[in-house]
Amino acid sequence: MWNSFIIAAHGTALLALFERNAGDLVSSMREALNGKAGGEMNSARLDALYASMHPIDFSRDILRGQETGIRVVRIPACGWTDLGTPKRVAAILNRADENSGNDVDYAAPAILSLAAQYERLRYCGA
Repeated sequence: MWNSFIIAAHGTALLALFERNAGDLVSSMREALNGKAGGEMNSARLDALYASMHPIDFSRDILRGQETGIRVVRIPACGWTDLGTPKRVAAILNRADENSGNDVDYAAPAILSLAAQYERLRYCGA
């Protein structure tokens, strides 16, 4: 399976993952966001926090050890592509130009229903 790293989650679930594995960072962020001066958010505190932050690898530093609470969903071929380079973006735009004016859906020959996947996972004990 290829990890396309598309995440579908409630914000509270993601925050809980960060709290478990990067609790100090979450606490510092909350303090900076709650540190208001004259009713305004203290941007100096946020600037200082961002300047002091070290990079975090989401997979390694946040998700590792949380495998029981996350799921992988296999999807059929759906035309997804990683647009990580200008060459890939140009290729997709060229395909769009080639298909303009007709009813061909070049990008999505299959549809993934997140609601259906959720129901499937919910009933299998997830």
